[in-house]
Amino acid sequence: MWYVYLLSNGDRQTYVGMTNDISKRFHTHRCKLAAAARTTKRWNDCVLEAYISGIPDKRTALSLEWHCKRSRRNSTGNQKIIKFVQGCLHSKFKGLSLTVHLRDLSLRPTLRNLLEMNI
Repeated sequence: MWYVYLLSNGDRQTYVGMTNDISKRFHTHRCKLAAAARTTKRWNDCVLEAYISGIPDKRTALSLEWHCKRSRRNSTGNQKIIKFVQGCLHSKFKGLSLTVHLRDLSLRPTLRNLLEMNI
């Protein structure tokens, strides 16, 4: 199974990535290991804001990552998380059983409404 995830830091910057081992990849970002992204290596700390699971293969994960990155442009704060989730609503991913996991549970009602509008 593959995952697409959204990280943030205290300066309201975000990073979207994909992996097949979410806990190992988050540890890599957080500990600034050699395999961490150049962007997150400069951060003092990072938080896993949200991730999407249930992605069957790497190709689909790459495509979903692209849609999630593209959809969050020109947004700030919680809007970035909402826009990140909107990326998985693209018609290309309609047949998949994707699950969205959130750090901030107060966003659930907003996202539930968004998902219901797209059914």
